[in-house]
Amino acid sequence: MSIREATIEDSPALAALFIAARARMPYLNPGLHNREETRAFIYNVVSEQTVLLAENGGILGFAAMESGWLHHLYVDPARQNAAAGSLLMDAAKKFMPQGFSLWVFQANLGARRFYRRHGCRLVKATDGAENEEKLPDMLLRWPGHKNEN
Repeated sequence: MSIREATIEDSPALAALFIAARARMPYLNPGLHNREETRAFIYNVVSEQTVLLAENGGILGFAAMESGWLHHLYVDPARQNAAAGSLLMDAAKKFMPQGFSLWVFQANLGARRFYRRHGCRLVKATDGAENEEKLPDMLLRWPGHKNEN
């Protein structure tokens, strides 16, 4: 398994992965965005953020980040629990060693366990009034690597 930076040419594959992963989240409104809007969104993410891919004979997952934020970390549902997410999380930590924040839906128990195992801690929980999906969410923080003197 390897990590590489995404290119704009990866956008269609990333959009398909994003759609497949979110389809497995029954608490999300599947009609919030159509496929074309999602493809455009992912194209813009890849062109504006640092996006890293986990690959092993194909794209297993991706992490999108910028300026102290891990905006997205998705793994192909058929390839979850096979180290791709951990590999991407480790890459995000190397990319942002001073720490980063991220949002996770409260209903996404698997993601919450994953981020907790990787050292992320709760900053605050909200009722979701400020997110597009209007679902309760949580702001998490990975504090960064400690300075060793």
